[in-house]
Amino acid sequence: MGLRSDIEAMLGRQKCDWATVRDNYASLSRALTRCLGDGAWVLQYNPERICSTAAKVDAKALAERDCFLCSEHQPAEQESIKWHGRYKIQVNPYPIFSRHFTVASLRHEPQYVSGRIGDMLELAVELGDAYVVFYNGPYSGASAPDHLHFQIGVRSELPLCNGHGSAAIRVSHITANSAGDATQECERVLSELPIETGEIEPRVNVVCYTCSGSIHILVFPRRRHRPLCYGTDEGQVLISPASVDLCGLITLPRKEDFENLDIKTIEQIIREVN
Repeated sequence: MGLRSDIEAMLGRQKCDWATVRDNYASLSRALTRCLGDGAWVLQYNPERICSTAAKVDAKALAERDCFLCSEHQPAEQESIKWHGRYKIQVNPYPIFSRHFTVASLRHEPQYVSGRIGDMLELAVELGDAYVVFYNGPYSGASAPDHLHFQIGVRSELPLCNGHGSAAIRVSHITANSAGDATQECERVLSELPIETGEIEPRVNVVCYTCSGSIHILVFPRRRHRPLCYGTDEGQVLISPASVDLCGLITLPRKEDFENLDIKTIEQIIREVN
């Protein structure tokens, strides 16, 4: 329970000491949700996620803003737990999960998953069955593609990680008894995915977790960063699917999207990006 108890204790302190965390987790606890497709999809109305869903991730926008994962640009209230001398674990102040953390490289380096799968699995094993560790590629939902990071969420809050899937989702589901075997198979799957011209890795989302002694990795290939309907105009939907959405938890910052989306539209969006 070492690392798990440490990060959960940090979350408790941050709720007491940091108003942004306290307010946003309180808001999440009251968030509206609705289920579709026999539990395959859970829609979450989460206005605070607008900063991620609407994030500008083009080269010009990244060059003009301070990196919010670099320590020198973070609020004084933000706590960190160092992990293996390469990462810092922090409370995500704009949560999707009841317990949501970011795992960022101590160095400002590009989002790149190859060679880091072993780290993700080691973290997942250390945290135990209650959590998932997930990665969003630089063109696959990451709101900070210029700074390497993973995230930690609660496994029970993701339908696909609990046996509720949809035929609309394309995923390679890797299971193994050892982290070494799982890492090797995941790297093989990644090596077979295409890389777009000018990019450094396949467009992909990766989710790692453990369950009853087995190690699981979900690899989601991507077609697009955002769906054709993305936007705020009439007839558009403000949705930027990433790992969490592909696992069945759809986060929506606009109430009209939360109220109006149906299974047909959701699965069309998922097929466009995945």
